[in-house]
Amino acid sequence: MRGVRQLPKNEAREPGDGRDFRFFLTGQAISTFGDSFNHFALPFIVFQATGSELDLGAVAAVYYVPYVLFGLVGGAIADRYDRRKMMMASDLARALLIGAIGFVGVFHTLPLAVVYGAIFIQSLLQIPSAAASFAAIPRMVPADNVPAANIRFTSAQYVVQSVSPVAAAICVTVMSPAALLLVDAASFLVSFISLAAIRAPLGPDADRSLALGQPARGTVRSLVADISEGLRWIWSSPILRLVSVTVCAVNLLAPTVQAQVFSYLSDLHASDVQMGIFLGSAALGAAVLVMPVDRLRKTFSVKQLIWSSLILRGMSVIALSLAHNYVVALLAYACMSGMAAIWTALTTVLRQQVIPSALMGRVASASMAVAWSVIPVGTLAGGWAASRGGTDSVFFFLGCGIATIACLFAWRARRWPSEAAPGGSPGKT
Repeated sequence: MRGVRQLPKNEAREPGDGRDFRFFLTGQAISTFGDSFNHFALPFIVFQATGSELDLGAVAAVYYVPYVLFGLVGGAIADRYDRRKMMMASDLARALLIGAIGFVGVFHTLPLAVVYGAIFIQSLLQIPSAAASFAAIPRMVPADNVPAANIRFTSAQYVVQSVSPVAAAICVTVMSPAALLLVDAASFLVSFISLAAIRAPLGPDADRSLALGQPARGTVRSLVADISEGLRWIWSSPILRLVSVTVCAVNLLAPTVQAQVFSYLSDLHASDVQMGIFLGSAALGAAVLVMPVDRLRKTFSVKQLIWSSLILRGMSVIALSLAHNYVVALLAYACMSGMAAIWTALTTVLRQQVIPSALMGRVASASMAVAWSVIPVGTLAGGWAASRGGTDSVFFFLGCGIATIACLFAWRARRWPSEAAPGGSPGKT
């Protein structure tokens, strides 16, 4: 394939013994628990202060802007330096940032500019860590176990997220929302310690034999070359190209649902605790629905499962728009989140099968940057529309749009093989 470095056909991955993955899984699960406190607290603070759907959309937009601006660079950096140390540095920096803001917020009212600034900076710090994490999992388990490890990792995240928003909602009834940020800061320190215990080689040296003609590290020209290579891999692979375009289209619509959840629940007259239960049920639904995916892959093709999860996600959003009862809305939201989790797990497996280990960070970040580039526009537009026409009508439109995208995906993917071959060339299907 023109313009893309070819890798040896006998690409080898050094499998871990399971110990490192257990440390990684535990640390990330605890960090996810803290993140849920953060993701509850900051939008809650904004909505308490303004009551504005547009400001809720701005919260989501500010979170994703760093991925648009710096996502491509983060992935290229993740392929050049020790991924474990990169994740540790990111955890430590976020612990200090979030801890400092939480400490100040306990004693003083946080200005909205500070809240938005904290969201932007912590998202910026997450970029190289997310790319490194994606590339690290295949090096901690045997190659045949990578799909199962991804599903186990995803399930653990959602199980934690099913209880942490409830805990956050209960805590916010007896303490300042800013105090919840201190829990997130502590969870980053736990993640830092768990990463320090990992022994598997996660640095560039472990992949150096896989990258032929890799340019010298540390030069701007080679960094640009790495970024370009990540984009070329996406575009030259029919599978990656279709997935990225589909995610981009879905992300123009779907994130508005999460961004407007506090406004939606406010219209249902939900209490703070009910809001926490609502958010937790979404993660619980995701955990329950994603667990059988590995078994379903033995019966159905990845293409069929991806298409089904996407159209059911759209139908769940439509059901959410029509629900005027808290329990019905909760079930629809849980189903929506479950379908999103299945989509995420399966597309992650696809990428890790197609992308060589040496290029995983830059290609993953390129995919993420392309797919998330539209989220700020979508959430701001969705917030504006919700402030004018209400969340119900906006959710109905979004659900119809997602279902339509699912049908277009199924039509375009009809020539896919039943499965992507692990380690296959991006130009082959």
